[in-house]
Amino acid sequence: MRFWPFQRSTSPTFRYWRSILIFTFQLSTPLLALAAPIPVEDLFRNADVVAAELSPDGKFVALTTAVEGRRCLAVMDLATRSIKEVASFEDAQVGSFRWISNERLVFSQTYLFDEHAWTGYIDDGLYAVNRDGSQLKELMSTVEKQIGNRAQFVRILEMVGLVDDNRDEIVAREYNSKTHEVHAYRLNTVSGRMRELDMALAAQVNGFWADHKGVVRLAATASSSKGNEALWYREDVKTPWRKLADVGKLDDEFYPIGFDADNQTLLVSSRMGRDKSAIYKYDFAAGKVGEPFFVNAEADAGHGLIYADDTHRIMGVRFEADQPGVHWFDETRAATQASIDAALPGQVNVLSGDEHAAGLLVHSYSDVDPGTYYYYAPQTHKLSKLFPSRPWLHQADLSAQLLFHYAARDGLDIPAYLTLPKGRPVKKLPLVVLVHGGPWARDEWGFDPEVQFLASRGYAVLQPQFRSSSGFGFTLFHKGWKQWGGSMQDDVTDGVQNLVKQGVVDSARVCIMGGSYGGYAAMMGPVRDPTMYRCAVDMFGVTDIKLQHKLSDWSYDDDFLHFDAKELIGDLDKDSAHLDEVSPLKQAAKIRIPVLMVYGDKDNRVPIEEGERLRDALQKNGTHVEWLKLIDEGHGIHNKEANRYLFYGQLDSFLKKYNPAD
Repeated sequence: MRFWPFQRSTSPTFRYWRSILIFTFQLSTPLLALAAPIPVEDLFRNADVVAAELSPDGKFVALTTAVEGRRCLAVMDLATRSIKEVASFEDAQVGSFRWISNERLVFSQTYLFDEHAWTGYIDDGLYAVNRDGSQLKELMSTVEKQIGNRAQFVRILEMVGLVDDNRDEIVAREYNSKTHEVHAYRLNTVSGRMRELDMALAAQVNGFWADHKGVVRLAATASSSKGNEALWYREDVKTPWRKLADVGKLDDEFYPIGFDADNQTLLVSSRMGRDKSAIYKYDFAAGKVGEPFFVNAEADAGHGLIYADDTHRIMGVRFEADQPGVHWFDETRAATQASIDAALPGQVNVLSGDEHAAGLLVHSYSDVDPGTYYYYAPQTHKLSKLFPSRPWLHQADLSAQLLFHYAARDGLDIPAYLTLPKGRPVKKLPLVVLVHGGPWARDEWGFDPEVQFLASRGYAVLQPQFRSSSGFGFTLFHKGWKQWGGSMQDDVTDGVQNLVKQGVVDSARVCIMGGSYGGYAAMMGPVRDPTMYRCAVDMFGVTDIKLQHKLSDWSYDDDFLHFDAKELIGDLDKDSAHLDEVSPLKQAAKIRIPVLMVYGDKDNRVPIEEGERLRDALQKNGTHVEWLKLIDEGHGIHNKEANRYLFYGQLDSFLKKYNPAD
């Protein structure tokens, strides 16, 4: 099963811009003084704190914090507010982490780069350590140690659940990238002993779900040549498996999320005839999806169940609509949320922990706030600040991210985010269209250094959630099938034209920019609409769809190539001529505007060769190309601050030259 990454907020900072009347009103308001551009180094340096999690007893906070340009794992004692580093790497950084008891944490290493990795930026290796830094244990070595000279053979071990009867142990998932096999283990994080959990299924297992006792109760296996998977269920390890359903990869939305506290109630995400997926209880007796558990009319319900740490009772659901939101089933937690929202207005306030025991950790952020962590004491109902993620940035210097809906040329409603530069009249602004990657993904509301970089330099920034974007329902997603370079591109064009028509954007000062699929769209923009854009910025974008199938890590994934890619993008044989028509490399002669291209030398998702071929074709035709090859980068500019400074510094100069804001 392939499931794509997924209430409209009443937050006073989250505003909706739908008509020219609102823009006209804004023109009549007093203007602020023009602010100086925010320095590249301030926006793109590593955050002080990337993530934090409260211990089960509420006495400690684990956090990943930057030390000499790399993330390390540290623990704060809430009683003394002292912070101790407990794990770090000399040539890499700590990735994801989780408390498994009051004393012990499990964490991964994030590779700086790896030429065999899918993106060059992965969670890799598995480790455990006590909160005081003792008993550090490597549970699985990194990809680099495993590979040697055997490319594409990788065993990755990741934690998928806790075990109630022994908090030193976890349920772990092992994936073999050569055979695509998945195995389940019970793993002791102190001794490193692994015991395979026999799933006793004849077919190859692609995924599994364990209950709160660490028993594997659900499994997914390959089902048929149609690209389906079969879902299997058992009551316990002594009970035979029985098939629940054959699930379509793309058309059907049916995805197990997890068990409730009784280990009998299974929650699944499904559409059941709806455009937006909802969360349902599964009726085992009837063998079908039962009553709704949570429905969100604005967007897909998502898979974000929130459990009580001690009882595993489902307390709430997190979801991503226009703005992140939460629905609490627990009345006490709902009241606490309301109290904290009142204390921190205009923010998204994410609560974790247990107010019935020691307290809560609050992560508070917004579009103009990179985020701050607080501790909430239930006895006194007081918030105390722990640490901001980027204390050197100030809300007064940042621009609000607004929701902007517009109609595509076929009438389809397209959600988008619009960020306007501070201190400038909302009239004939220069625009940068920022197209997200995926394309089966979406932008999210919140602080974005790239958006703030552009806005602080005087540009309006449009982020269209064009068809194929995920999380906004099946209609928007489905209408993008086989529409690379077609109606997906038209949606981007229609958003620009809407803003031009309203007088917000200067039609003579529009640049298109994006990464991955967004880089592809940046190159297809001037192909499809040659007079609309003054310049384009291609960040590791696909340049030839056929070449992408052969050179990239897509070629490792037979499942994707044989089923999903044919449905979502096109058949290499049947749609050959069309794929050439919508590949920038094959249409290079039509790209006549200045182009900035950046690619990573370790990128396995879109190999640098794709970019080099388009660069050479453009230069041969006389198109001005600025080319930047980033060393030790994969599919994105993740690894080194110096690379981010280099690229965004060059982008600053490129935009000033070819799409000036003044």
